[in-house]
Amino acid sequence: AARVTRPGGVLLFGVMSIWGTVHHYLPAIFETPLDVNREIIGKGDLLPEHNAGTNYCHMYRAAELRELLESCGLAVEVLSASDCLAATWGEALETIRQEAEAWQFLLKIEIEACCEPGCVDMGTHTIAVCRKPLD
Repeated sequence: AARVTRPGGVLLFGVMSIWGTVHHYLPAIFETPLDVNREIIGKGDLLPEHNAGTNYCHMYRAAELRELLESCGLAVEVLSASDCLAATWGEALETIRQEAEAWQFLLKIEIEACCEPGCVDMGTHTIAVCRKPLD
């Protein structure tokens, strides 16, 4: 993507987050043997031989994603989590959604929290906004 983007062009990426996925699916994590979990968390790779579902992918740490994008010559302008506060609240969110003012407040603090450096790894996905330098 970086190679074919015009200089000054913007690229948007969304990738699975290792820590956000662990956070979101914590109870289910323990349905998989601990040694398999250690391997998945250590490498970030969810592979068919792990027998952990059908969504096989590489899950990133935010620092790893930043390093990859910068190694491709991109300037990372923003790294954000996708849902660091509300990811695991299910039914409680439906209750909050019924009250417009509370829902708007939740959206505001969710956006704010997702951009905090300490929270970027805690959403199920990490979002990157990058720009290809002009030179």
